[in-house]
Amino acid sequence: MRIEPPVALLLFLTVNASFTSPLQACRCVPRTPEEDFSAADAVFSGKVVAVIRPDSEVHAFVDWLEIWKGELPVGTLARVVTADSSAACGFPFKEGEELVVFARASPGRLETDSCTGTGRLTRADATAIFGPPAAVHPLYVEFQRGDVNADGEVDVSDPIASLLSQFLGTLHPPCAEALDFDDNGEVELTDAIAELIYLFGGGPPPAGPFGGCGKERDLTSLDCALYPPCPPAPERHEIVRVERVGEEVEVEVFSTRPFQPRALFPILCIGAASTFQSRPGEDGSFNTLIFTFPRETFDAIDGSQLVTVQHWDPCLGDLDQQRLYWDLWVFGRIEL
Repeated sequence: MRIEPPVALLLFLTVNASFTSPLQACRCVPRTPEEDFSAADAVFSGKVVAVIRPDSEVHAFVDWLEIWKGELPVGTLARVVTADSSAACGFPFKEGEELVVFARASPGRLETDSCTGTGRLTRADATAIFGPPAAVHPLYVEFQRGDVNADGEVDVSDPIASLLSQFLGTLHPPCAEALDFDDNGEVELTDAIAELIYLFGGGPPPAGPFGGCGKERDLTSLDCALYPPCPPAPERHEIVRVERVGEEVEVEVFSTRPFQPRALFPILCIGAASTFQSRPGEDGSFNTLIFTFPRETFDAIDGSQLVTVQHWDPCLGDLDQQRLYWDLWVFGRIEL
């Protein structure tokens, strides 16, 4: 069959176009993890808790856990920006995903793409290749009080290390909280003396956590950037109870990280509704908060929406325009 020239030209252009689209896709130069590490300004692990798409970008807010390179804020989530198109090498961030991020620093934010190494390694992979992390988020670090040199044992080497750190500056313990033997918020000579008395004079043991891995709720005065003998504790956030109480609905939420008591309690958002009505759990613990909603508000959204807690109100504005603190949790869907 003879094909007329115009038809043949159209067929050629159509077939040729099908082979040109891959040329427009993102192409990365193959690199080793070590090369990715060298090219990055920040390398860290974390969980993506929110993803927004303003304009032609994707902004992922990452609750970071471990850092191998660079510095990250402790009081807020790390914002990582990428293109919103795979053709432009945008990385496909997903809420709830845990991954290792390789990022470049730019004013006010971090940037990444699908060629940087982001998402290719697990935390275990990163530790095997790059060594132990340089820092762990203080809200996740478990430690043992009294183990000053972080070797997993409480013995005579620890008060000696405490004295060397306090008075000669020849030792820099990775977990300052471990030096505070009596847990009074200060590292003093009396801490080393009390530890010696415990070890050799039958004195009382240190304040908790002691005898194994544990966490300190208040790390405002002394930090604990790293304690290798104890692995980072996995976090847990969950809805404990949803119950009708008269003309109101109570939503009780729990987190392994205590809610910080501030001028305003955290806000609960259900759909477009929010409330300031919250109180600690029955035992006064700030690991649990109980929110109270008018029944008609809850019924209006059919009892099934995402529940988010933070100190700014995402129900009333663009998430991108608000400072996101570390205490932003997505608890999941609720049913009554």
